Amino acid sequence: MDVNEENGLRIASCDMEEGLDRVRSGSLPDADILRIARPEPSARNALERAGFVVKPSWVTWMAHTRESEEEFLAGLSGNERGNMRKGQRFVRAQGISLKVFPVLEDRALEEFLTLYERQIAGMRYGISYGRRWQARMLADRDTYFAVHAYRGDTLVGGCVCQVLDAKSTMRIRFNSADPAERHGRLMRVMYLAAFQEARDRGQRRVSLGSDPSLYGHIAKPGLFTFKSRLGFLPVPAQWLDPRDGADEADLVLRLDALEDPSLLLAYDGPPEAGVPWDTPGRLRMEVLAGAEDVDVTQYRAPFLAGHRIRVVR
Repeated sequence: MDVNEENGLRIASCDMEEGLDRVRSGSLPDADILRIARPEPSARNALERAGFVVKPSWVTWMAHTRESEEEFLAGLSGNERGNMRKGQRFVRAQGISLKVFPVLEDRALEEFLTLYERQIAGMRYGISYGRRWQARMLADRDTYFAVHAYRGDTLVGGCVCQVLDAKSTMRIRFNSADPAERHGRLMRVMYLAAFQEARDRGQRRVSLGSDPSLYGHIAKPGLFTFKSRLGFLPVPAQWLDPRDGADEADLVLRLDALEDPSLLLAYDGPPEAGVPWDTPGRLRMEVLAGAEDVDVTQYRAPFLAGHRIRVVR
């Protein structure tokens, strides 16, 4: 068994036989999570009986591009359409201008990463994935574009997007906004501009970025709520790119390094190959909490198979 600390989260990794033996014997490690990588689909029932949750390691949030912005907005709730319009009015009132860089430029990317890293620095367990990807993005710059938001000459927000022609998908890889501008208003308007660029390039799908399937450590539970209300569906990240994730089985042992509650997106049945990405009901929500009386109302979404509260003490 290997135990590694990842940004304050202690993860003990082992194979399935050892993991099940440790649960049966009660010899659990001094860790926050006991993890089995790439479990066999046939072992799912045995793992769940032992308390493990079988899940994708990462999810990417997908939606159809639709023929126009109006059609895309029509698919949202009335409240969310109102939030989009508020965002557009906010941008106009603040004199914020948007600029699309059709090919990723060194200077534009560095400008974005400077803003992005200021945001990451304010997070408890922030990781500068964008900086880690900088060389890779520049090496494939022809597949990337960027949307920047400026107040005068000052960058106040941006997103870096990749076009995956083989999947007819535009993927928002990284996004950021100045803390004073966040609150979802500016971000929504930048997303709409990125979606329009995807339509102009003939892409049929858009991805609102990828997150770990555990919300409560690096990604926060509120991010799940935000993305689901924008009409996006969480899909195992390996559907979009096999290099971006794989299945794993987690047994959460304690919440010391996690938020209470935290959320896990788990398979609600055996992981199925060949199922269309927009098939609802493939995932369920595991709500990890210190007590059973947690309110899950804000985490409900029509694409989930259901919710299960898992008390972790």
